[in-house]
Amino acid sequence: MQRQTVFLNFIINRCRYKMKKYSHDFVEKYEGFLGFGWDRETDENTVRCYLQMFSDDHVASRITKRMTDKELEEVHNLINQLLVNHLEESEYHGLFLKDDSHHQET
Repeated sequence: MQRQTVFLNFIINRCRYKMKKYSHDFVEKYEGFLGFGWDRETDENTVRCYLQMFSDDHVASRITKRMTDKELEEVHNLINQLLVNHLEESEYHGLFLKDDSHHQET
């Protein structure tokens, strides 16, 4: 619940200030092979490209409008679970939310 509250506050603030903090440089510069199951490096690069291509404003807008409620929930839950499993709290705030003002209490 705390993460959802922090995330909602972030979205409200981000919309208020219209700051561009996200990038999709990898997909723009990558010249390697795209395919899955070849080797670990190719798999990682393919997933990075797919995620960046999928999150393109035009693609994301079109596909989310066509997704069922269940599909929306599944994507949301998968992304949240990956964030919880693979990012520390400070990484979540700094890398994902782009919230450099968040300080963990010690």
